[in-house]
Amino acid sequence: MGIDVHGLNFLRFAATQRPLGDVATLGRQGLNIAPYRLVELLSTEPPLPPVERWSESLLTSRLGARSVESYDNSGFEGATHLADLNRPIEPPRRYDTVVDAGTLEHIFDVRQALANVAALCVPGGQILHVLPANNQNGHGFWQFSPELFLSLYSAANGYRDTRVFLASELIESSWYEVRPPPPGQRVDLTSLLRTIVLVRTVRGEVVRDDRVQQSDYVERWTEDAPRPVGAGAGAGAAATVKAAIDRHHAVARLVRGTWYKARSLAVVGSQLSRRHPHLQRVRVADLVAEQ
Repeated sequence: MGIDVHGLNFLRFAATQRPLGDVATLGRQGLNIAPYRLVELLSTEPPLPPVERWSESLLTSRLGARSVESYDNSGFEGATHLADLNRPIEPPRRYDTVVDAGTLEHIFDVRQALANVAALCVPGGQILHVLPANNQNGHGFWQFSPELFLSLYSAANGYRDTRVFLASELIESSWYEVRPPPPGQRVDLTSLLRTIVLVRTVRGEVVRDDRVQQSDYVERWTEDAPRPVGAGAGAGAAATVKAAIDRHHAVARLVRGTWYKARSLAVVGSQLSRRHPHLQRVRVADLVAEQ
């Protein structure tokens, strides 16, 4: 757990949307940024004061937070409050900003942890996530899809102003904002490098988490015309053709091999780039300057 360059820039962006105020972090957040990068990012004149291991001073002295408290399952890193986020928690207070910078992927019961995040946040406060999306298998229990947050942090569930971005580990100057997919589509994404998802939302007075479904399935379920179980229109004919192909080993190998090669070429359109139909490239410098 720790705030890197992407995490710091996302906090800077959040601070332009509303003051950070009283902050709660999931886990005590370390500061994983070299001193020279802090100079560049925060326009701090050298020489820098000593860079601390933890991020509380950065949040209060440079990003305008009023206070910072942390919640962790163990006191091994000096968290303010001990709490198992796999279980419902009753926080002693609520906070203007709740920051999850690399914690949720390490918690088994993600749904309960997200409910705890909402419980920590005051109505009208902001929730921030910086989490692994692609190519970090084994780092934690989970990697996260943008569609999870687009569905959870929806107006129907009591949230507003939700924005979701994807960022490559090696490109710090730009992110890709994820557009909600049109009805019947989903945001498929491939990436050569490790990719993180950055999420900001604002909590409403009353929130819920029982209306979280992947958008393309919702579209299929609500269509008027009945469909065969487990398939779309024309599935019967497609199944007949497939069965005929599979009866002939040589034909099946040729057809399936060609299909998989064509499918690998289609991956180009789903990469983290401006060619992706659901992504819009944005300059980080523009986001952190928003008012």
